[in-house]
Amino acid sequence: MKMTDRRVLAVGAHPDDLTLGCYGTLAKLAEHNEVCGLILSGAGTKQAQEAHDALEGVCPMLALRDLPPTEFPSRNREVAIIDTLISEFEIDTIIGHAPWDHHQDHVTTWRMILAASRRRPVSILGFHAISATPDFPANLAVDITDQWEAKLAATRCHKSQCHKPYFAPGYLEAWHHDKRATAAGLRLVELFHIFQEWWV
Repeated sequence: MKMTDRRVLAVGAHPDDLTLGCYGTLAKLAEHNEVCGLILSGAGTKQAQEAHDALEGVCPMLALRDLPPTEFPSRNREVAIIDTLISEFEIDTIIGHAPWDHHQDHVTTWRMILAASRRRPVSILGFHAISATPDFPANLAVDITDQWEAKLAATRCHKSQCHKPYFAPGYLEAWHHDKRATAAGLRLVELFHIFQEWWV
């Protein structure tokens, strides 16, 4: 997969999803690509500011919406938001949720991404979330060893969520290990499923 000259849209359901799921990859992409972000819930809340603080260095353009958590409707309005961003910023790559997930908002967000990018030459990657089901079919591992400390610092910006067990540094480090990646000499990785990849 090419890691340069892309226009990337990262889409998360909740304010902490992009930090947890793909911060390291976004940090790598931001070095040689244009990256913007969309979070579908949390607008106007303390968590919105936490997301801005966490993603400031990797998603300089970050928009938040106000969908009600755990009650995401798959509505045309939200699909249109993603569709508009694809057109406005000439997006060629979307990084977002995947369908192999226990959280209903994540699955709905994945459906919105697919609907907005239909009939477009847009590459789509789904990131491995903490709430992913065991059958998540990872076919891309991104080495984020060099971005690890920055990712940990970003997770600490989510002060309202840091009491949750999966924000503990030890848990996060264990979650970023993968048997195949370790065998290949990679220490810390973020996992993805590539739904489609376009080179134009």
